Amino acid sequence: MCDYKILAHSQDGYVILCNSCGHYQLAYGTTAVTFEQEDFLNFCGEAAKLKTGTDCNGFEKQKRISLNIHSKCSMMILSYSELITLNDLLNEALFTFEMETMLEELKLIRG
Repeated sequence: MCDYKILAHSQDGYVILCNSCGHYQLAYGTTAVTFEQEDFLNFCGEAAKLKTGTDCNGFEKQKRISLNIHSKCSMMILSYSELITLNDLLNEALFTFEMETMLEELKLIRG
């Protein structure tokens, strides 16, 4: 049975980590995806690259940016505005995870 830890949440979605199986779950907009750790980290990296390499060109609300969700049959299609808020959510989740890992290693909190 999964035992989730919230890494990030906002009005747009959330990122949680299962303490039991180690899977990450991202819910954003109308999409929910479960990732293994390596795929989640790759997804975060790809989203960050898209954010820095994409110009909205005045079309920040138009859904025209595709993002690989590491599924054979699906992809995420985002507007520029959604890409920005998704990156904010992912950055918060990564920061929370890194801080909790560091505190656990220092034995200041329990995992």
